[in-house]
Amino acid sequence: RVVDFDAQGLRETTIVEACSLEPGMRFDGPTIVESPSDATLVPPGMAASVDEYGNLHIEVAPSPEHSEALATQCPRAMDAITEEIIQSSLQAVAGEMFLSMQRTAMSPIIYEVLDFGTAILDASGELASSGAGIPAFVGILHR
Repeated sequence: RVVDFDAQGLRETTIVEACSLEPGMRFDGPTIVESPSDATLVPPGMAASVDEYGNLHIEVAPSPEHSEALATQCPRAMDAITEEIIQSSLQAVAGEMFLSMQRTAMSPIIYEVLDFGTAILDASGELASSGAGIPAFVGILHR
């Protein structure tokens, strides 16, 4: 399928059915992973892999201009405004994860009692943000 990407223009894009994903699979973007309820985009220049639990991991690569800037600059602390914007965005994503789980759940334990939790972890398994729900569940996430 041809997809129009802002910076790269029209690109032939691979379509993968989510039900066909198997642990250990790896593919490069541009790819769209489709399921009956959603679609996940792996943009051009990025890659995705499937872990042993069936989770899709997208490896985000910095753009070439950002890579060059990072290579020439010394590491420095992030300013407070940028840090707050990023943290608020992560909280919004975790909140959307919570609402999506609640709306699509088949079990009343999930959609009525809200007996679950959501979280975003960094590459080393450290908590970056958590959504609404029961905090004890976040403490037992697999590292």
